[in-house]
Amino acid sequence: MVGWMRLAGKENAIQFQRTIGIDYSGAETADSSLKGLRVYKAEGGDPAMEIAPPRGPKRYWTRRGLSTWLIERLAEPVPTIVGIDHAFSFPEAYFEENALPRDWDVFLDDFHHHWPTDAPSLYVDFLRHQRDAAAALAARRTGQRRWRRKVEELARAKSVFHFDVTGQVAKSTHAGLPFLRRIRRALPKLHV
Repeated sequence: MVGWMRLAGKENAIQFQRTIGIDYSGAETADSSLKGLRVYKAEGGDPAMEIAPPRGPKRYWTRRGLSTWLIERLAEPVPTIVGIDHAFSFPEAYFEENALPRDWDVFLDDFHHHWPTDAPSLYVDFLRHQRDAAAALAARRTGQRRWRRKVEELARAKSVFHFDVTGQVAKSTHAGLPFLRRIRRALPKLHV
């Protein structure tokens, strides 16, 4: 789990007043109401509580709605740490294969160009299995299951490119990265 933090004022004295944990989902589209997308928040010394999505026609959170909610929360002057259960980047082999610099903003822009899973009608499996121009573009930036980030090697976890297996993070990562880009653009001073 990796996340954002809004830092308190003092150097070396990070004190978070709010913690947000997100059980992410890479299912369906960015605007689909997803039962598997859950948000929990704790403030001060209070225990964590599940946060329902804003009132509206959707019963569950959508990825787009969640990113808007996160932007609003992280813009508030409350020292906050956020954990999201998907990867924020890819293994070194991916950067080498695609001649990408080790720059997170460049990576997010390049990934979004090839995997625009924040578009209203696109979803990860569509881009993986269809034979149209969007899927062909995504195929040019698909990694290999044997490629792992250092943390995945140490934890003996599955690769961010290992789809269709129990415990995978591949689908949620591919669905979530465009929204990290959106949040990063809305709040460029956020520490990640």
